[in-house]
Amino acid sequence: AYSSYDSRTFLISNYLNVSINSPLAGATYQRGSIVTITADVTDINRNLISNANVQLTAPTTLALTEASPGTYVGFYQIPYSTPTGSLTFTVNASKNNNFGQDYVTINVTGINLLVNVIQPNPSQIFHRGETATITAFDNYPNGSAVTSGTVTATRPSPNPGGTVALTYSASNSLWNGNYTI
Repeated sequence: AYSSYDSRTFLISNYLNVSINSPLAGATYQRGSIVTITADVTDINRNLISNANVQLTAPTTLALTEASPGTYVGFYQIPYSTPTGSLTFTVNASKNNNFGQDYVTINVTGINLLVNVIQPNPSQIFHRGETATITAFDNYPNGSAVTSGTVTATRPSPNPGGTVALTYSASNSLWNGNYTI
């Protein structure tokens, strides 16, 4: 008795190719910037895939929308609280139990803050032994208050003595500090 069977090799693929077109790896953005994310989603034969579920994951998740067949776009605003340095965006795509992923790392830099010293008044005169109170607004460019971090004031002439640490007061959204002349 003979037995035979048919042996064929075939490929089962649950694979989508995701290719992030922007931002470019290593690009630099400031905190608060809006970054445009575009990605193409293709199958194993490099055919563009429409109607996929495509999401960006950074510190938060954002759904990308289909701008043209197989090309997805989204806009991510880098929070002002994002640490400076590397930030990685991951784009995940899925359709009909097929999955794919790509990532890109950008560089995040700080921004210039808007500082407004309320007191002391520039014309105010202090005498040795008196306490000077420093009060200031410290805001992001969009006007929202900076509520954490290290804020210091430089002691003025004629007797500079380094810096004065300011602390944030949530009750009035101001940074405050004191030093003795």
